[in-house]
Amino acid sequence: MYNYIYRYYIVSLGRGVFTTKTFSKDDFLLVYKGELVTADEGYRREDSYHPDLGSFLFFFKDCDKWFW
Repeated sequence: MYNYIYRYYIVSLGRGVFTTKTFSKDDFLLVYKGELVTADEGYRREDSYHPDLGSFLFFFKDCDKWFW
């Protein structure tokens, strides 16, 4: 669907995404299809992961409400 967005995993950096397309401020990038949880729940889940595994949680703010 988005042939300009790529997922990657680098041992020293972890997981992430990058794009081959240039975007301007406020451009639409992609659709998030994951679960939205509160910041408190995000912190609780992150603390439950084994330290060697890390996590792939995104922290963001929407309309003055914080999400993981």
